[in-house]
Order: sequence, then C-alpha cells, then structure tokens
Amino acid sequence: MSAVAIPLTAASPLPRLLSSSSATARLTRFAAVGAASTALYWGLFLLARPALGATWGILLALIASTLVNTAAQRRYTFCSTAEPQTASRDHIASLAAFGGSWLLSVWVLRILGSLTPGTSALAELVVAQSCTLAGSATRFLLLHAWHRR
Repeated sequence: MSAVAIPLTAASPLPRLLSSSSATARLTRFAAVGAASTALYWGLFLLARPALGATWGILLALIASTLVNTAAQRRYTFCSTAEPQTASRDHIASLAAFGGSWLLSVWVLRILGSLTPGTSALAELVVAQSCTLAGSATRFLLLHAWHRR
C-alpha cells in the first residue's frame, strides 16, 4: 500500500486559510469545545448503546453532540451569536459533516462486528470516534472559512 502525497504549496487554500494567528487561536478554542463535545458524545453513546445498540446509539450521540457542538463553536470559537442566516448555514453544514461521519461510523462498526463478534462498547466507541475526526476537521475548515475576520 503506497501513500499519495498531496503537496501544500503557497497556492493551496489550506495554508492560507490557517496561516493567521486568529486561525491558531480558533483552532485551540475549537479543540477545547471539541473535547467537551467528545465527552458528551461518549457519555450519550454509553448510555444509549444497551437499549439501542451500537448503530442507533452512535446516531443519537452524534446528533445531540453535533448540535451542541455547533452552537458552542459559533459562540466561543467564531464569536458569532446573531445572523440567523449564518446560523442556519452553519448548522446545515455541521449536520452534513455529521451525516458523513455517521455513515462512515456505521460502515466501520459493521465491518468490526463481522470481523470480531461481541466487540466491547469501548472498542466500538474508539472506532466510531476515529471516524468523527474527519467530520470535525471538515466542520472546522467550513466554519473558519465562513467566519474569517
């Protein structure tokens, strides 16, 4: 298996997007809010899993933590409290990123379950959490691009 390197040049949008000190501060606040949201996500999943199973427990935990996370990110990371149009856009983009994360989580959990029946809740949680990192990165880049000042 070979890795494909994607060069980040000065012409690439990502280095320009994250080059300012405000981007670094935002990324730090984004991570702090994300850590709190992750704790919420884990708690909700561990509470819901016995009754709903892994797939639906992940869905419930992701929906709730995504909505709470987006509201907190808008307020604390991007200092945006007004503008209903941007709130709608931000929540729709976050839910789209959530949808991708959830589908990836379900797919990976099904593979995990077929390879290792009787997987523990903790193992399922670690696998599902790794899938949500891609959605978090996408959400940060979208929100940062839209709320640049």
